[in-house]
Amino acid sequence: MNRAELYKIRRHRTPWVLGGLLATSLVTPPVVMYFLNTTEPSTYMEALTNIYGLALAMTAAVFGGWLVGHEYRQGTLRRMASIDARRGRLIATKAFVGTAFFLGAAALIGVVGAAATELAANLGGVDLLWDGVARSMAGSMATAMVYGAFSLALSLVFRNDSYAMLTTIGVLVVFSPLLSLIPTVGDYLPGTAIDQLDTWVRNVEAFGQATISNSTALVVLTAWLGGVIALGMQLFARRDI
Repeated sequence: MNRAELYKIRRHRTPWVLGGLLATSLVTPPVVMYFLNTTEPSTYMEALTNIYGLALAMTAAVFGGWLVGHEYRQGTLRRMASIDARRGRLIATKAFVGTAFFLGAAALIGVVGAAATELAANLGGVDLLWDGVARSMAGSMATAMVYGAFSLALSLVFRNDSYAMLTTIGVLVVFSPLLSLIPTVGDYLPGTAIDQLDTWVRNVEAFGQATISNSTALVVLTAWLGGVIALGMQLFARRDI
């Protein structure tokens, strides 16, 4: 079953299009900065890490919803379930293979973006400092995993990949940051917890420096994510597909 899922991912256009867009978003900025004669090293590094974080999160939201949602649209889930009636195992397989594929592709594209940044900077006579960049990109990958998990779970709830993607982006990108501006309440929102998770991965020393509010935010995030996944799995197990 793992091979079948990997084959479907590799043969479908959507993952390749998403990968191409992600790679383009990383390669284009250093090329533009080279032609603009940018000489500040931090500009190159900030463009790489910031764009990678944002683009990867959006890609994860789309890819996570697509993993199951596109099979709802194509009507192929019934055939898949007839092969193995254990629906929980089916979703676990899709999640495992999809996660492994996404992380591998994200790491590879990140290396491509870093190489393009280094090349453009060298051609422009700019020396870059790469200290902490790998951890920064790893933090972006951890954040992207949360986006992908939300979107995958919501695709089971809505039985539609488009609704899952839009809801994930709306909640985590639009509404959560706005509500985080509210004093005290904002410390316990999923968006705050995601930011803290990103910070921990980027800075190893921050692991032992979590505040009570940030620790609570992570608990809230875990509970919310677990609740959405549990709801999606229950509905997927009981609904007629």
